[in-house]
This record gives sequence, structure tokens and C-alpha cells, in this order.
Amino acid sequence: MEWRGGGEDTPNTQTTTHTATGDGAVKNVSVNGAKWFGLRVKGTGAAATTWVVNLRTSLTGAVGSYTDGITHANTTDGDGDQLTNSTPIVANYFYVEVASLTLGSATNISVTVTAMN
Repeated sequence: MEWRGGGEDTPNTQTTTHTATGDGAVKNVSVNGAKWFGLRVKGTGAAATTWVVNLRTSLTGAVGSYTDGITHANTTDGDGDQLTNSTPIVANYFYVEVASLTLGSATNISVTVTAMN
């Protein structure tokens, strides 16, 4: 989903599905930037057995400039839990990194990122 515009309180949401580890596509939100993020991981059909999903953010988008913003992991977070950052993370670009994933009975995981300025 592309940026919907309309001012700095308009959220930018991206939902992707994953069946294996790897990096998602970079999302450019530089039109308005973002500093508040939500990260939700939900198994389809059942909760995944294990997962570690990182929201990686960058101000410039340059290779090597991304840092972990929020981490969602089965050891600390539940299936479907929405995590948010408590301090601003100023970013113009973000992507989701599925660092670890064991699906178990789940078909895939759905990862939703919401970004707001």
C-alpha cells in the first residue's frame, strides 16, 4: 500500500506474508517521514512455533544504514501482539527482516507495520 497522504497523522501501513527467513522490500515513507511504528506478527491458521521479526529503519536508505527499530519474538511476544516504540525512531525507510521462523502448524506469518509521523 502506498502512502495515503493527508498530513502527518495519516498512518502508512504495509502488510506482508512470509514462509521463510529473509528481508522484505524496503518501504519509502520519505514524503512525510515517520517516527512512530507499530509491528504485529500473526500466524495464519495457527501461531507459528518460533519467530524473530525485526523492523529495520533508516533515515537515508543507504546500504548499511539500517538499524533494528522493534523486534517481535515468540520468546517475549504473543501471536498477534502489536508492539510499538516508546521513543521516536526518525526514519524515511523501513523493511521487515524475518531473522528466524519455524512455522509448525501455521501456513505463514503475516507481518503488519504501521508508520506515523
